[in-house]
Amino acid sequence: MPVSGKLEITIGSSKPAAAASGQAFFIEKGAPHGFQNVGDTPAAALEIFVKDGASAAKIQALGVTPGVLAKP
Repeated sequence: MPVSGKLEITIGSSKPAAAASGQAFFIEKGAPHGFQNVGDTPAAALEIFVKDGASAAKIQALGVTPGVLAKP
């Protein structure tokens, strides 16, 4: 989740997408991903890793599709 600056996120082979501060993304385990600073100032992103218990099926049951923006 971007917390400051102007960032783009790339997940897997998808095209980079704008990632505004506060936006959250669900990324499946093992999926290549990364943020790129596309602004003129420093940027920061927060990643939260869930161990044992938050499977893709459980996350999808909340209405979040892997690799897609999750509404805050």
